[in-house]
Amino acid sequence: LEALAAGVPVVAAAVGGLAALPGVRTVPPDHPVALARAIDELLGAPPAPAALRATVAHLAWREVAARLAPP
Repeated sequence: LEALAAGVPVVAAAVGGLAALPGVRTVPPDHPVALARAIDELLGAPPAPAALRATVAHLAWREVAARLAPP
């Protein structure tokens, strides 16, 4: 989450909560070739940092606190 908020691409195994985040590139667990391919593709054509930040902007603490604050 922090990496995306900083505009840094993320490659992760397709398990747990990371797979649900938009902007995260997932690969099958225990598949090093898929991991290497995903990293290589991101290095060759990295997504725009602003686009990555936008995918998680609604999860910023300020945004979450505003939604949870009593009226």
